[in-house]
Amino acid sequence: PELADRLLFRLFGALAGHAEQGERLQLSVEAAAEGARISISRPAALRGLDDNQLFDAPRAGGVEGGFALRLARGLARIAGGELVSGRDTFALLFPRG
Repeated sequence: PELADRLLFRLFGALAGHAEQGERLQLSVEAAAEGARISISRPAALRGLDDNQLFDAPRAGGVEGGFALRLARGLARIAGGELVSGRDTFALLFPRG
């Protein structure tokens, strides 16, 4: 539970930090036979950016706040899951344990 709390805190904090004032982000949680998926929409400021721009350090061409996204991805992997970026969303994928 503590790892999940840290992971969600880091991811949601990073994405909320890029949201414009008044911008609404969509959150969905889905359970399936193969596992769970938590999806959150990309803030407008992050749309159109590729994984290198999202997850690299700013000096390497990444966005400010990329550290929090890298940390969230690392925490997801420690928990046996993955953080993936789609065109309009980020998704945390966890296999059924």
